[in-house]
Amino acid sequence: MQNSTTAVWTARVLAWVVLALCDPAERVWATTYYVNPEESIQAKIDDPIVEDGDEIIVAPGRYIENLSYKGKNITLRSTNPKDPNIVATTIIDGGLANSVVTFNNGEDANAVLSGFTITQGWPPFEGGGGIYCEESSPTISHNIITENYAIEGAGIACYRANPLIINNTILQNVPDCDGGAIFCYNSKAQILYNLIKRNSTVNGEGGGIYGNSISSLAIRGNLIIDNSAEADGGGIHYIGGGLVKGNTIVNNSARNGGGILGSEYTQLLNNILWKNEPNDTGGISAIKIWYNLLTDPNQAGFQGNISSDPLFADTTNGDYHLKSQAGRWDPNIMEWTIDDVTSPCIAAGNPGEEPNDPTNIRIEMGAYGGTKEESKAPSGWVLLGDLTNDWIVDLQDFAAQQAWQIRETDEQPCDLNRDGLSDLRDLELLALDWLTQRDLDPGP
Repeated sequence: MQNSTTAVWTARVLAWVVLALCDPAERVWATTYYVNPEESIQAKIDDPIVEDGDEIIVAPGRYIENLSYKGKNITLRSTNPKDPNIVATTIIDGGLANSVVTFNNGEDANAVLSGFTITQGWPPFEGGGGIYCEESSPTISHNIITENYAIEGAGIACYRANPLIINNTILQNVPDCDGGAIFCYNSKAQILYNLIKRNSTVNGEGGGIYGNSISSLAIRGNLIIDNSAEADGGGIHYIGGGLVKGNTIVNNSARNGGGILGSEYTQLLNNILWKNEPNDTGGISAIKIWYNLLTDPNQAGFQGNISSDPLFADTTNGDYHLKSQAGRWDPNIMEWTIDDVTSPCIAAGNPGEEPNDPTNIRIEMGAYGGTKEESKAPSGWVLLGDLTNDWIVDLQDFAAQQAWQIRETDEQPCDLNRDGLSDLRDLELLALDWLTQRDLDPGP
């Protein structure tokens, strides 16, 4: 009996030793710690018992601190990052003393910041009033980043960093120079599904987002609204090589490129650019712009671009979902509702890209395309073969299909069956819609 007991304890000790030698991120005993307003968040981060893989949950309250993760790959979050009331009342206030949160010790994607209001950051040098990222790759999600200041990147500044910036509200941040909401230098940031609104530069470029020529950014699914730049690129100033895809970019202003100023390396796909001043785009080669709605009718045509009122649901109250006679998601009542008109952006995106709802056949333009809140297409509305978006399938679409076959791009518009190939099967699908025309105004 004693030998059996000894064997059991020996096995347990060996198991603990094996676990201790594992990668900390894979440890099964990751611990959750709690902080309340009478305590210091930084003190908890600094505590030696807090290690990679652990989680710190912060109770609602105002914490006047300037935080640094100090290389720890931990999760720092509010009690419920998806509850707007919790996020609004769990405040990290930088006291205008420095960046509110800093990642500059090689933190990776397991360093998570989620569910806070980040405000009143003002570093004495460089950028990153709200959040400073240098040579790190943190995950920044479900935060309100507002009323921060810096030389550049008042909301978030990235220097040789690769963060995931997703589902945040970045609002009313003001730098002296570039990048009101987000500044990227030599970075590969993913900027996804954020509300970027009313940020502005005092002297520089990129009221919403700034990316330099050696950055490679993925800018997708964002609402970029009412931002301004004293120089160029009111919504976005990005002259690097990357894809700006499926964003709604509205009412931004600048000296040039009110919506976006880019270079020949910047590609615009499936965006809605509307009422930006003095223009939607500046400095971008037209061959890189396809399947967008643009204010300027001169940019509509062969590339699938259109120019028409996008028919947003309620811009006065910040609702940029697209009206539809078949169903539009209403975030106020959390239900689908029916409109008496249908947006021309519905099912007008890249024919070679898979939509979220297979009954739509084609993805919609703008920030909600490919999401669960994508507006529904009325019966008979979708023409898969209408590559030029002139609402009839004819020789122009055949010519477009042949032209697209020679382009080296993912999700090619001529790949109508989305099998990764451009071949006779796609031509057969175009033929099925031949000379079919969609009613321009189907009525209620």
